[in-house]
Amino acid sequence: EPLSGKTTLAVGLCRKAMAAGRTVSLLRLAGDANAAPDTALFESLPGVSSDPASEDLVIIEAPAGDPSGAMAGVGDARVIVVAPADSGPAGVAEYCRGLGAALAGVIVNKVPQRRAASLRKAFEGAGVRLLVAVPEDRVLAAPVLSDLAAALDARVSFMNGDSLRPLDRPLIASIAVDPGQGYFARCDATAVIVRSDKPDL
Repeated sequence: EPLSGKTTLAVGLCRKAMAAGRTVSLLRLAGDANAAPDTALFESLPGVSSDPASEDLVIIEAPAGDPSGAMAGVGDARVIVVAPADSGPAGVAEYCRGLGAALAGVIVNKVPQRRAASLRKAFEGAGVRLLVAVPEDRVLAAPVLSDLAAALDARVSFMNGDSLRPLDRPLIASIAVDPGQGYFARCDATAVIVRSDKPDL
């Protein structure tokens, strides 16, 4: 599915292989709206090749959807399917059957910690060859500071290198007099949205 985490996992696998001393080619097949930005990302990674003929390992990200057309051009490559945790196990199993012997297995991504055991059991019960269940990281879904500034149509006085800082625990201050010390004693807030007349925050 789109936005299931294929690009992030492809980059992660590439980085891990390179850290182990292997040379890696990382490619993105065309076929959807994300192909061009993903290709640009892959080409920007230091030490990654776009020439598969000369590398130890070739990692190819296919577009979301039916993989039969994409697979026609990559020979005897093994396939790893990336499915988000909210995908139905029966649907994922049916999708995988179409890959036949090319299927290496499935990575279930963004798995809530409280559901990890039950999801693993459900996917394996549906006959899915599960490689790993990747736990979700809520910070990855958080906006960054520049996103917040854009959403507020804010005039930026100073942002500097913090523009990509994730705002995983933003605080919107109340209008009433409500000191913030208790909150800050409990939580490490990364951003506070507050009126200019709230010096306590």
